Amino acid sequence: MTEPTSAQQRRTTIATSLSRRQALGLIGSAAGAAVVIGCGAGGELASTTTTTLAGTTSGSGSSSSSPSSGSGTSTTGSCTRAAEETNGPFPADGSNTNNGSVVDVLTDARIIRQDIRSDLDGSDTQAGTPMTLTMSLLNLNGSCAALAGYYVYISHCSAKGNYSQYSGSMNGGDYSAYTFFRGVQVSDHNGQVRFTTIFPGRYSGRATHIHYEVYAPGANVGTGNFTAKTQKATSQLAFPATATDGSGSPYTNTTLYPNSASNNTQNSSDNVFSDGTSTELLTISGDNSSGYSASITVTIAG
Repeated sequence: MTEPTSAQQRRTTIATSLSRRQALGLIGSAAGAAVVIGCGAGGELASTTTTTLAGTTSGSGSSSSSPSSGSGTSTTGSCTRAAEETNGPFPADGSNTNNGSVVDVLTDARIIRQDIRSDLDGSDTQAGTPMTLTMSLLNLNGSCAALAGYYVYISHCSAKGNYSQYSGSMNGGDYSAYTFFRGVQVSDHNGQVRFTTIFPGRYSGRATHIHYEVYAPGANVGTGNFTAKTQKATSQLAFPATATDGSGSPYTNTTLYPNSASNNTQNSSDNVFSDGTSTELLTISGDNSSGYSASITVTIAG
């Protein structure tokens, strides 16, 4: 249930004699890249780990079956750990290379920013329907309390489906000189981080998604002393079909999103989300004219 681990491999359909899942497994074995694999054949790792506060009730039913939306499971006295997922072939977090060079934006001081639509130097602002993203962090090991001071790194593709910092046919061209749609924020006393970005594009083989990684305080993100050993979570955020499909979808604007409407992989058939999105599904509001707001509560072992 992982994405290919080499930026040089094609994003398009792999050999027809193999299923997508088989081909991805072969590619991952051959590449030997050090990516964080969080989904196995049996389901999402830690997706059902739940903490319940003493003396409270968690409501009817298990919280693991409820979406981790902006309302959050903490309001019922329980929280469910977010599923771990692959960081994908384009993480730019120091875990892989592009054309033989390690790709790592997390050592750059400019990566600490809220608006991620441009490159780190403020140039090359990318087009797309505006979207704000709010993530709220809860501590599985601390009575589902808010986690303050944690670094949250997000990244996603452009409206045309390309990732900055990488090149190759799988990425649709050479974008290695760009740093758009990558940024880090530090969680406040409510455990929240907010980003200004766009509604991401969608490309062949994947449903609409955003990558994120969480690092503990003291990770020194944005410095030459950044340490990946403090990484606490790696996962992806899913989008509801009500936002990505239909007449009100941003993808109906084929000028901004030339490929997304035709590349209509759904969460149920996506190689990452097909086993469920209960802890990964965003709550989306807004429209194409005013922009969108997305929110989610993410529980990690702090």
